[in-house]
Amino acid sequence: MKLRLSALALSLVAAGAMAKPVQVELWHNQTGDDEVVLQNLITDFNTANGDIEVKATYNGSYADIITKLQASIPARRNPEMAVLEVTQYGVFAEAGVLNDLNGYYAENKAFTEELQPFALEIGNYKDGNYVMPFNSSTPLMYVNKALLEEAGYEDMPAMTSFDEILDVAKTVQNELGADNVYGINTPSQFTRFGLVMQNGGDWVDPVTNKSGLADEATIEAFQWMGDLYHKHGVASAESVTDEKLVKQHFSSGRVAIHFDSTGNLGDYKRLLGDDLVVLPMPCTAECRVPIGGAGVGMMANVSDEKKAASWQFMQYLASANQSATWFQHTGYMPVNKNALDVESSKQLLAENPDFGAAMDQLPVAQGRARPPAMAWIRAQEQGIWESIALGQQDADKALKAFNRRVESRL
Repeated sequence: MKLRLSALALSLVAAGAMAKPVQVELWHNQTGDDEVVLQNLITDFNTANGDIEVKATYNGSYADIITKLQASIPARRNPEMAVLEVTQYGVFAEAGVLNDLNGYYAENKAFTEELQPFALEIGNYKDGNYVMPFNSSTPLMYVNKALLEEAGYEDMPAMTSFDEILDVAKTVQNELGADNVYGINTPSQFTRFGLVMQNGGDWVDPVTNKSGLADEATIEAFQWMGDLYHKHGVASAESVTDEKLVKQHFSSGRVAIHFDSTGNLGDYKRLLGDDLVVLPMPCTAECRVPIGGAGVGMMANVSDEKKAASWQFMQYLASANQSATWFQHTGYMPVNKNALDVESSKQLLAENPDFGAAMDQLPVAQGRARPPAMAWIRAQEQGIWESIALGQQDADKALKAFNRRVESRL
């Protein structure tokens, strides 16, 4: 009998040694230093949780991930988790291929209460909640102080309205334009959302899902943005058509004023150092900024065991210490309220007050509409925007025509 028990014990030990951790995969869009930080977080998680192994795979841009998911889900080759842009996950929620997170939030109330209000709001779609925010951002106004000083400004000028911003851009252009310097970059798509909201408009109302593209406030904001290039000549043609190139122009000291995501704050700080000034978005008509970036969605067609492992990892990413690490190294918004109470976060904000500008916008940050049509709207808007900014048609005519198409989609 003793021999049999020993053999049984040995077989159980052997089986335990052979047991593999639950493997789950995350598709993401992070590159460069941000991808390094993400991979380090995953390595720490895997080390601390021997029964789970998370693998992170880069799968291109937000649009690339959507396209690849649409192809992989019917073939059941999809990952357990995917980073999904916060206005474009609705197409998957509508199709029932994302797992509703409401039950997880209800079962983990202590964790849920730690999350920023926007962190829960942007995952809501109809009666479910489908993404947990990860690389969350708001737009900011970045200024190259050195260029303003060269243009004659001894102190930072007020830039809280469209007129004030344009005046500064014109001054820089007049003084430094001969040196291949521009006063401002035309806004990227994300910051076009922000400047429209600041002016009291909306692309699509996030509550009613009704188009606001024909509203006077929206049209006025688009016209001001487009006029920067074709009317006032304070921005380059590249800033209209190439969002990646304009980031390089600002970070290399060729542009004085630049609207961009908080997610690029760390990079700009490293490249421009003390010449960088970070300001909140101008409260032209009201103080309101969009939440950008993405959240992590869990696929519905995976096993319960993999869902449990995925949720454990998602909680980890949104916990105070990990949220603090991500915020400190990237500039993305901390999704956990307690992340700012971590000692290293306090030290960072004390030593680099520029990071505080993004935090100051947290109370006025809100999600954007996310019906399935938003992916189409965003793709089509780029062409509409270029036609306005290049002077091919005015914003009133272009947006009212676009609005009719959008309403048919919504």
